[in-house]
Amino acid sequence: MTGPPPPGNGASAAPVSKARVGVGLLLGVIVVLVVLLDVLLGEKEALRGAAPGTGLLIALLAAAAVKEACDLLVRGGIPALPGWAAGASFSLLALRSLLPAAGVRPGDASALALVGLLLAVALPVAGRIAFRRTGEAGDAADGDAADLRPLAGTALALLLVHLPLALLLELRLAGPVEGMDHRVPAGLGLALMAVLACKVGDSAAYFAGRTIGQRPLCWVSPRKTWEGAVAGALAGTAAAGLAGAFLGLDLRHGLAFGLVVNLAGQGGDLLESWVKRRCGAKDSGATFGEMGGALDLVDALLLAGPAAFLFHRVVLA
Repeated sequence: MTGPPPPGNGASAAPVSKARVGVGLLLGVIVVLVVLLDVLLGEKEALRGAAPGTGLLIALLAAAAVKEACDLLVRGGIPALPGWAAGASFSLLALRSLLPAAGVRPGDASALALVGLLLAVALPVAGRIAFRRTGEAGDAADGDAADLRPLAGTALALLLVHLPLALLLELRLAGPVEGMDHRVPAGLGLALMAVLACKVGDSAAYFAGRTIGQRPLCWVSPRKTWEGAVAGALAGTAAAGLAGAFLGLDLRHGLAFGLVVNLAGQGGDLLESWVKRRCGAKDSGATFGEMGGALDLVDALLLAGPAAFLFHRVVLA
């Protein structure tokens, strides 16, 4: 396999971007503040079981990432409806995060969110069918088949971005886990562990790849190295395990959770890189400077969110 040289090889290692580190620290502070707000609000009886802070943060990130995904698809020649997809994603996730405060049972709230996602895909289709143009013989006019392509692109963006983040929100709203400290909602703790497994691992992979990286990991993203991937997996696993132990989760479960989520997150990162490569883009956007756009920020969660949700349901629930 041939390709560009890896980013780091000792003496000629690429310098670590101070701007990237600064943006990362700022985002970390914002997340901590939102989590603290969520814990405080969660103690109020009217908001018991809801996720007013973290849920709305996930909804905002999802909406921005879904829009960027639609824009990428359009750039790659696949029409989509960015405004509709982003609005539907935010509305569904924001509503799901607040339904428990209205007394809706968790199972019913999850079912409503799933039905809402199906409607978000089906309603534009129904609209195009209802208002389609007809020719003299009653057949669809030229171009009607092509008009359905944006609906397929929109559905793809919702499947690729909204659904994984919806599963992360379901994890955030999960009920108590045996052994975990009940002073912090178990779902909040698990969601934070998932984010730590991805982001601590991503940071470790970034620094290791820039300093000691030698062997390219995958053609999809030639700047990633095996050294960075291993360092990321070790750091992400340790971070999630320690956080879980602090919250009262069995250390073995915490480490296993961290490893599974981190490896899935690295896969999600490569998946987003492949989509960007196919669409001819370096970053999904420029919202966060050198860190890229919202989709670049949540790329690991495209697979890590479902992995964390499944781990909870299969192992911890």
